[in-house]
Amino acid sequence: MGRDRTDFGRRLFEAREHAGLTQAQVRKALGVSQGTLSGLEHRAAGSSLTVRFAELYQVDAMWLATGEGTPRGRSENQDNKDQGMSARKSEEAWPCDTYITPERWAALNPQQRAVVEWAAYEALQRVESAHPASTSRKRAAQ
Repeated sequence: MGRDRTDFGRRLFEAREHAGLTQAQVRKALGVSQGTLSGLEHRAAGSSLTVRFAELYQVDAMWLATGEGTPRGRSENQDNKDQGMSARKSEEAWPCDTYITPERWAALNPQQRAVVEWAAYEALQRVESAHPASTSRKRAAQ
């Protein structure tokens, strides 16, 4: 049965199983239909709900979406490295000062940061695909 699943569907199914959740519980939590959830766990290559699934299943959103990394995210050693980099970068300009302040970012745990980063990445991809000419000009200028 697992052979019939796409790679994304397999990760989604395994993450749900590991979280100990039934399809009924997931449907209720995310407000999706049985057909949608079953389709995602079998045939989907991805989903706009990936970040929400990752939060619910408590897995790394990047792993769930791409299979890269590990289900539980980066190692503690990597998180410590990132904290050191954050300290060095703290003097640089913060790019998101309206809604995501440095204080709000600092209050997030590594799992929450990964979810926010993945959501921003997905939004950036949508903007770039909706406006390919303007984003290609900006890249050429860099």
